[in-house]
Amino acid sequence: KEHWQMQSISSVLNSEIESVAKKLAKFISSNEAKMKEFEKSVEELASSLASAYSDEKKINLSINVSRDLLVKIADAIVSKNEKAIVLLTNKNNEIVCIAGNESGESAIDYVKAKYPVFKGGGNKRFASGKMGV
Repeated sequence: KEHWQMQSISSVLNSEIESVAKKLAKFISSNEAKMKEFEKSVEELASSLASAYSDEKKINLSINVSRDLLVKIADAIVSKNEKAIVLLTNKNNEIVCIAGNESGESAIDYVKAKYPVFKGGGNKRFASGKMGV
C-alpha cells in the first residue's frame, strides 16, 4: 500500500513538474519580445536624459527605477558628456554615481559629500550603495 502511494505521488509530481516546465517555457518565450521592447525603452530614456543634460557638469536626479537601470542611465549620460558627474537615486534609497573622464571629479568623494551617511563603495569613476537611514 505504501509503495503504491509513493508511486502515485511520484507520478503526480513528475507530471506537474513537466507541466510547470512547459508553461514556464511558454511564458518566457511570450515575454522575450516584451523584454526587448522594455530594454529599448530604457535605452531611449537614457539617451533622452543624456541629450537633455548634455551641457551640465553636475547632474543629480531621482528616478524611480532599479539600481541596474540607474547604472545604465548614468553611463549613457556620461558617455555623451565626459565632463559630467552623474548622481542618480531611486525610491529604495539606492545611489549610483558615475564621473566622466573629463569631469575632474571623484564619484566616491562626490557621493560622500552629498550623503555623509552613505553605505557602499566605489572609486574615482564609479560609486554605488545606499543612503544611510
